Amino acid sequence: MPQPSPDNPDNAVRTRQKAWIDAIRQASGHSYSRIARECGLAQTTVSRFMDDAQTTGALSARTEARISQRYGDPQAPAPHAPALPTTDAQTLSIPEYDVAASAGDGLMVPEMQHPSRYWTLPLEALHGIRASALGKLAILTVAGDSMLPDYAPGEKILVDTGDRRITHDGAFVLWNGAGLVVKMVQVIPGPRGTRRLRIISKNADYPPYELPPEDVVVSGRVAGKWVWK
Repeated sequence: MPQPSPDNPDNAVRTRQKAWIDAIRQASGHSYSRIARECGLAQTTVSRFMDDAQTTGALSARTEARISQRYGDPQAPAPHAPALPTTDAQTLSIPEYDVAASAGDGLMVPEMQHPSRYWTLPLEALHGIRASALGKLAILTVAGDSMLPDYAPGEKILVDTGDRRITHDGAFVLWNGAGLVVKMVQVIPGPRGTRRLRIISKNADYPPYELPPEDVVVSGRVAGKWVWK
């Protein structure tokens, strides 16, 4: 088995990635196999990478992006992070992240780790919102026009970050390999239990396209949007 050369630039990247994944494991309590499953990777991807006897290279940029999308960087500080507002049994504070879910060609994958602000709402304002848990709700801003008329540029959308499994058709915020987008997603069954995801825009100027589930990282299901009257 060849040993990594200290002069190989991949070695520094690999060392950083190993320390990062170890920090994720310690912070989350997840095994390497669980980390891989949470990120939609093959179950042995992370454990093989962390085993010096099995690999000498660094994780690919795509694999690193999938792990970052799910866990972020646990060593990154949260500069100027706002304090969580004081609430009572009748209110809920929902974090807003200073990133945009593009309703167009896509934006850079963000790290939804540190909220830019909180919105404190009465619980009755969330009546009828279907969510995996109210504590999993987050607020993002729409960018682009591909989801008109349902979601317009600048509108605030409510995202259920606890609903990341696409088992039914609906509107989701996801990473499509090029950026973070808000799209309608349709599950297309295939032979022998396989399936593909059809990514659909509401605006007819943007044609639909299909991706295998392993090429998609879901941030959450769109649970609603702000309507100002």
